[in-house]
Amino acid sequence: MTGHTLWDNFLEHGRTVLLAAAAGAGELARTRATGASERASVIAGFGPAAQLIARDRIAGKAYAATVREPLFRLATAAAPLLRHPDTQVADTAGTLVNVTLDTKRDTRNLDAAFTAFHAAVTNAEHEPAPWWTRLRLRSGQNTRHGA
Repeated sequence: MTGHTLWDNFLEHGRTVLLAAAAGAGELARTRATGASERASVIAGFGPAAQLIARDRIAGKAYAATVREPLFRLATAAAPLLRHPDTQVADTAGTLVNVTLDTKRDTRNLDAAFTAFHAAVTNAEHEPAPWWTRLRLRSGQNTRHGA
C-alpha cells in the first residue's frame, strides 16, 4: 500500500515527470539567460531533471528492499500452514499470503484475510483432533518414551 501511494501509481509518476520538467525548464531558462546556445541550454536542462528522477527511483528501490524481507518471512511461515490438515486453516493461510502480496490499492482485503485466518486458527485450536490423529499422536509419544 505504501509503495503504491508513494511511487507506483499513475498520479505519482505524473508528478515526478512534471517536477523533472520544471527542474529542467528552470535550468534551461538560467543557461539561456547567460547567453548559452539553445543546444547547450537543453542539455543543461537534462541534468536537474535526471537528478530528480534518479532520487525518485532510489527511494522506490529502497522501499522495495525494506518490503522484501518481511514478505520472505511471511512466505516461509505460511508454507507449512498451506498443508495444514484443517482445510479452513490452509485455505485462509493461502488467501492471506495472496492478499498480502497484492495490497497495492486497498488494505481492506488484507484486514478481512487476517480476520478469517485468525478465526480459522482459533477454531482449529479449540476443535478436538479426529480420533485417528489423537491415536497416532499417542502411539508416537509412547514409542518415543519407550526408546
